[in-house]
Amino acid sequence: MSRFRFRCRSTGKECDYEVIAKTREEAEEHARAHAQRFHEMQDSTSITDLVNRSLEEVEDYRN
Repeated sequence: MSRFRFRCRSTGKECDYEVIAKTREEAEEHARAHAQRFHEMQDSTSITDLVNRSLEEVEDYRN
């Protein structure tokens, strides 16, 4: 599992959101859902751009 950090600065709000997921794609899905719920962003292009700019892999967990 990997830990991804998502920082959202949309609509004048700022928040940090951390996702633990198997893949970056799975983490991006969680981050998009977070952006839609908490910042009411309806434009999927904007959400995708935001995620692509601000989602970074922080730590790789390996057993």
